[in-house]
Amino acid sequence: MTVANWGDGLEALGKRPADLILLDLILPGDTGWTAAEELRGDATTASIPIIIVSAHVVPQLDSRLRNLGVECCLEKPLDPDDIVTQVNRLIGPATPAPD
Repeated sequence: MTVANWGDGLEALGKRPADLILLDLILPGDTGWTAAEELRGDATTASIPIIIVSAHVVPQLDSRLRNLGVECCLEKPLDPDDIVTQVNRLIGPATPAPD
């Protein structure tokens, strides 16, 4: 699922658990830092893998995010192959739905 802002994201997570979260650092009305901290501080979302996406990934930022519990950071513009590689690494490849 895709949401437009962090408030909608929290609401969506309350209705439907996520296997993985792609989180931008720049969010309408909030920051990805705050969102990641909230996710890690809540027992129901603490173990969901987080991939940060940002146009400004630098080594110091990457290190701080990893200390927060973010699994990896991908720099924009995103390479679809990089996204697939990281998703497969963190949660495994998609399994086709039974017919």
